[in-house]
Amino acid sequence: MRNYELIKAIYDRCPNMAKYPKELTIDQIFDRTQDIIDLIELHRPEIVNPTNFVPTFESLKEEMRKYPHQDNHMD
Repeated sequence: MRNYELIKAIYDRCPNMAKYPKELTIDQIFDRTQDIIDLIELHRPEIVNPTNFVPTFESLKEEMRKYPHQDNHMD
């Protein structure tokens, strides 16, 4: 999908907040927002994860150790 087509598809899915609460429910707004996220993830994955880094369990634990706080249970 070209950039123009992607932007148009996103624009078409954007909820019109002028219609809330008359025509749109919170669930419909949430669904449309999730559709936009899904479109971006599908057609432009480099925006979502530019480094293609997939964290491992060990890297996540190390990250928690770097920034300790009261609730991370890493004591």
